[in-house]
Amino acid sequence: MSYYSAGKLLDFTTGNPRSEPDQIENALGRRMLPTEPAFCFGCHAAAATTEDHFNEKQLIPGVTCEACHGPGAEHATQMNLGNLQSRAIMNPARFGPVGSVDFCGACHRTSVDVALSGVTGIFTLRFPAYRLQRSRCWGTGDARITCTACHNPHQPLVRNAEAYDKNCLSCHAGGSTSTEHPGLNSATRQAKTGSAIGKACPVAQKSCVTCHMPKYTIPEMHTSFTDHKIAIHPKDSSFVE
Repeated sequence: MSYYSAGKLLDFTTGNPRSEPDQIENALGRRMLPTEPAFCFGCHAAAATTEDHFNEKQLIPGVTCEACHGPGAEHATQMNLGNLQSRAIMNPARFGPVGSVDFCGACHRTSVDVALSGVTGIFTLRFPAYRLQRSRCWGTGDARITCTACHNPHQPLVRNAEAYDKNCLSCHAGGSTSTEHPGLNSATRQAKTGSAIGKACPVAQKSCVTCHMPKYTIPEMHTSFTDHKIAIHPKDSSFVE
């Protein structure tokens, strides 16, 4: 069972069968393989695995700095010594578009993870990296629509839809200007960014994500998720994988 905060209730954990168990032992749950806890805590904690072994005594609850940047002791030492140019810690900001989304997708699930897990249908909505990779404008990777292009991992999640308009309009503003490269025409902006400029939206120029990245509800999880597959979604349409 899992506690679902949106509905303030207990229900079957997502992915577990909801049918009646055939015997009382199975009603207690599924016996986990010894390797599974490392996968769970690998995303929901930091420093859970050291030297390829799960270490429950050392793990740090929650997603802290080292969850993304790796061990920080040497980095802290170099900073205290005044070596501000030290690269003793991993910086995901140096990754290219594909590597960046793959890095976030290590926890938020990429196309490879979904293929291996066999998850299909609306349950893939929980995997934003996978959905982003299925966007037509993603292609073989575009730095303008990576996870960190819209989300600052060092700040709380922004839930105001209009806050993301500047990202959308940097490609789809149309005309002779854009929020990212004001005063440049389409051809010049394309040369500057190295990527194509998208068509302007004929419907609106604000709250873009409410139409092109709508929310859908997963009933079994008692909450809704934003679909990160950027596309033209007809109003009130059902989820399409």
